[in-house]
Amino acid sequence: DKPGSLAAAATALADLGVDLVNTHSHSSKRGETAVWVIDCNPGNATIPQIRHALSKVYAKALSAEWV
Repeated sequence: DKPGSLAAAATALADLGVDLVNTHSHSSKRGETAVWVIDCNPGNATIPQIRHALSKVYAKALSAEWV
């Protein structure tokens, strides 16, 4: 967790055409892991594409599913 981390992840998702519908984030202490929960419309993006895009900005999807 550092300033700009969520913005970088959001930009990576936007570049794939992912529409963020609802988000919630929290971290227990600055500099430690942050958790960002996202409800989204993935458009044409696949889960592997999303995981790859997030990994390029040092983020990762802990779980993902389309319902």
